[in-house]
Amino acid sequence: MMRLSLSALLLLLTLTPCFAAAKDLRATDSLGRTVVLSRPPKRIVSWAPNITEILFALGLGSRVVGVTSYCDFPAQAERLPKVGSITAPDMERTLALHPDIVIGSRLNPAALYRSLEDFGIRSFAVDAPETIEGVFAIIEAISKITGSSDKAAALNRSMGSRLDRIRLVTKRLTASQRPSTLLIYQLDPLWTAGSDTFADETIRIAGGTNAAADVRGYAKYSLEGVIARAPHVILVTPMKASDAPAARRRVMSYGPFRKLPAVRQGRVYAVNPDWIDRAGPRLVQGVEQIARVIHPEVFGRARAR
Repeated sequence: MMRLSLSALLLLLTLTPCFAAAKDLRATDSLGRTVVLSRPPKRIVSWAPNITEILFALGLGSRVVGVTSYCDFPAQAERLPKVGSITAPDMERTLALHPDIVIGSRLNPAALYRSLEDFGIRSFAVDAPETIEGVFAIIEAISKITGSSDKAAALNRSMGSRLDRIRLVTKRLTASQRPSTLLIYQLDPLWTAGSDTFADETIRIAGGTNAAADVRGYAKYSLEGVIARAPHVILVTPMKASDAPAARRRVMSYGPFRKLPAVRQGRVYAVNPDWIDRAGPRLVQGVEQIARVIHPEVFGRARAR
C-alpha cells in the first residue's frame, strides 16, 4: 500500500507542472516577443484608443486602470486616469498605476516597451492594421493575453456577420452602380484617404468607388484631381460630432467644389471619423453609416448600433 501511495504521489507531482503550464496565457506581439502570463491580468493600462475600445468590448473594462488622453469611448474610459498620448505615453503615470500589463500599439515608441521591461512591467504591442481583417487579428491577439478568447470569438463573429449582410447586397452592384466617393479629412489643403486604408475598404464594402484610390494611404490630394474625378458622394470627417453641420457647410460652399456632382446634388455627408479610422469594433458602424449615405435606397432604414 505504501509503495502504491508513493507511486501515486510521484505521478501527481509529475503531472502538476503540466496542469499549471496549461493555464498560462501566451501570445506573440507585433514586436516579435512571446509574452507569457501565469494568470489573466487584473490591472491593465491601454496606450491607444482602439485598444481601450477592444478591452471594453471584451468585457474587460473593470480591469482597465489607465488610458491615453484620446481614449474617449466608451464613456467609462473618459473617467479613467490618463497616461499621456499615443505617440508620447507618460512612463511615470503608467508606472504609478501598478499595471500587471501595458497593452499598446506599434505606433507607440518602441523604446518605451524596453523601459517597461527594465521596470519589470509586462507589455504587449499589437499591430496598427490597415484592413478590417487586421482588426479581427488584433482583437484575437489581445484576447489571448487577457484570457478572453471566447468573448473575442463571439465579437469577431458578430462584426463579421454585420459586414456580410452589407456585402451580400453590394457585391451584386455593377461598376456603374458604385458612385465615385471622396473622403475629406481636411479641406485646405485637401487631405483624403487613398488605397490601402480603412476608409478605402469601407467605401468599397459599402458599395462605392474611392475617388482617391490612385494615391496610397492618407495623403494630400490636388483640387485638379478632385475636379477631374467628379465625385458623386463626398464624406467629410469633423473633429467632433457637434462640428458635423459646420463641416458639411464648408464643403458645400467651397468655391472650387461648387460644380461637383456631389455638391450640386447635395450628397455631402459628415461621418464619424472614429468609426472609419479607429481600428476597433466600431469600424462596422462606419461601414453601416457609409452604406446608408451611398445607397439610401437600400440601407436607408438601417441605424447605427
